[in-house]
Amino acid sequence: MSRADEGKIYNGVFESFVLNETDQEGLVAYALYKRDKKDFLVASLAKYGVDPTQDQIDAFLIAAMTEGQRQRYRADGRRNLEAYASKAVERERPLIAQAAITERIESAAHKVEEAGRWQRQIPAGIVSALIYAVLLVAILLVLRYAGVDFESILDQIGRAPAAAI
Repeated sequence: MSRADEGKIYNGVFESFVLNETDQEGLVAYALYKRDKKDFLVASLAKYGVDPTQDQIDAFLIAAMTEGQRQRYRADGRRNLEAYASKAVERERPLIAQAAITERIESAAHKVEEAGRWQRQIPAGIVSALIYAVLLVAILLVLRYAGVDFESILDQIGRAPAAAI
């Protein structure tokens, strides 16, 4: 920033546009102000053949530093930054999309590699088979306790194909 430690202001116009070290909107607003000031000086010289007087420069400064004009400079600065950011994103969009797709493919491939390891599949298969067996035994015990006669059911199942022939 252009303030010294003692609080001395080195450039009041800069200080009024740029609020802090990260104020990009203010920096662009100040640049727009400087462009207008240069245009004023060049136009004045072209029209009158001499540099503007200090009173004319002061009048320009007063007009440029009204609250409304400073807000317009900041708004223009914001729009310029937004337009630049939009163009930058549009320019980089294909690369961003490609990087995102590549990252998703690599992530999916990594998950497949991790899930496909036989060291993980065998214990999971054993555990699931044991759970299934325990569940079947539990169902059979519940049905047996409920009075279902499995022997007669199995006998009828065994005879059914022979009777159909």
